[in-house]
Amino acid sequence: MSEGMEKLREDIAEELKAQPKHRKLAFALLSAFRTAALRHLSESWEPIVMEAGRQFLKIIEIAEGREIEGLEDALSIAVEYGLIGGFELDENSVTLEGVLESLGWDKRTSRGEEVCIVTKGIVLEGLRREGLDVVELEEDLDGDRTTFRWRTR
Repeated sequence: MSEGMEKLREDIAEELKAQPKHRKLAFALLSAFRTAALRHLSESWEPIVMEAGRQFLKIIEIAEGREIEGLEDALSIAVEYGLIGGFELDENSVTLEGVLESLGWDKRTSRGEEVCIVTKGIVLEGLRREGLDVVELEEDLDGDRTTFRWRTR
């Protein structure tokens, strides 16, 4: 994995150079966290990284005294903090533009289909706060644009 990790770090570093100043810190920290989780947790890294998205929202909620009531509130915070560029909600899906987490990463990172794991945690937490019991949350990545589709009970 050492050679693969080195290539991954190089790809991330190239993306970091291309980021606007207001997104560099968020990109660097997010990438460092994900790389460390991938390196040390190997196959079981995704649940912890997804939980980081949930914890991010909880910390912001406390620090800023904001109430996050649902998905739109959660995604508005993600925009504000530079994690995504924007979003468009639909009935059972949301499309995110400018997803910072997707840059410099590809499917080899997760050893599966999903790349935007922290972002998925943010989306799932927003849906839970709306009282939805989500049984499936799928990611469809296209460059820095990601669509999440969900099914509920």
